[in-house]
Parts: sequence; structure tokens; C-alpha cells
Amino acid sequence: MIICVCKAVSDRAIRTAVKAGASSLRDLTRDLGVGTCCGKCLPEAKSALAASLKSCDSVRPNLFSPPATEFAVSGLIRLAIDSLSLSSGLQSDCKIRAQSKGDDRAR
Repeated sequence: MIICVCKAVSDRAIRTAVKAGASSLRDLTRDLGVGTCCGKCLPEAKSALAASLKSCDSVRPNLFSPPATEFAVSGLIRLAIDSLSLSSGLQSDCKIRAQSKGDDRAR
């Protein structure tokens, strides 16, 4: 069924966009152009979006969308790398300071 006549957007196109990660009316507007001409399609587009999101939730319950998962994993990796480089940098700095003061405990 055609949801937006101005941009020729169907309910199938909205379902496909949701499967690709769209989760808001703003995403549909950006990706498909829904509501950018006359705006009369917005209520129906919102309904189709809600139905598609509900359908996707029942297919993959309790899972993050792919972009959120990628962001979370990359953020954790970056945090771990920063922590490792920070802690090794502090240890090296402490050893250098202790050696320059002639402290044998740092060796």
C-alpha cells in the first residue's frame, strides 16, 4: 500500500527501512522523504512505522539495533585501549621518576 503519494513510498519501503535501522519518523523522512512535500502522509507513516517496529521487536526480542550494538562494542574497545595505555603510561612515568631520584625500589 502506498503511504506517501508525493514520494511514492510504500509500507514495504517503510518495513525495509526499519529493518535497516530506521526507528523514528525523522529517520523515515531522511531516508525515504516521507512527509517532505504536503505532509498528509505523516499520520499513516507513523502508524506504519509503529507496526514495523513492533513486528521487528517480535522477531528479534531484546536485541539492540545493529548501529547501537556497533557503537557500544566500539566504545567499550576504545575505553579498554585508553585504560591500558593510561595505566601503562602511569607505570612507566613512575619508574622514570623513581630512577631519576635514585630509588632502587622501582627497578
